[in-house]
Amino acid sequence: MRHSFNIQLAELIGVEKALILETLYHKVINDDPAVFKGSAWVFFAVKDFAKPFTYLTNNRVRMLLYQLKDDGYILIEKLDGTKQFHTKWFALSEKSVELLGFPKLKKAS
Repeated sequence: MRHSFNIQLAELIGVEKALILETLYHKVINDDPAVFKGSAWVFFAVKDFAKPFTYLTNNRVRMLLYQLKDDGYILIEKLDGTKQFHTKWFALSEKSVELLGFPKLKKAS
């Protein structure tokens, strides 16, 4: 698998965060996001999201996701409302949409 990143974004937030943010951006575009609270949300287990990043640990990917949240680039919520399920939902914040452009979602066929 090939990983690449936007140089200007990496200079702004760091290489690892740029890789994570752009991967999330592409998940929003390519997966079937749920629109909620005006944002396109995707859900995944961090361990599954981290699989392509063989050079990063699951904990490192989790930490980078939460740093991106703290920095205002992404939104993370537990939207299912039950104690049984711990899946987190992820969305791009307005700040990241301004940097990366509004994702053009694939239309359902």
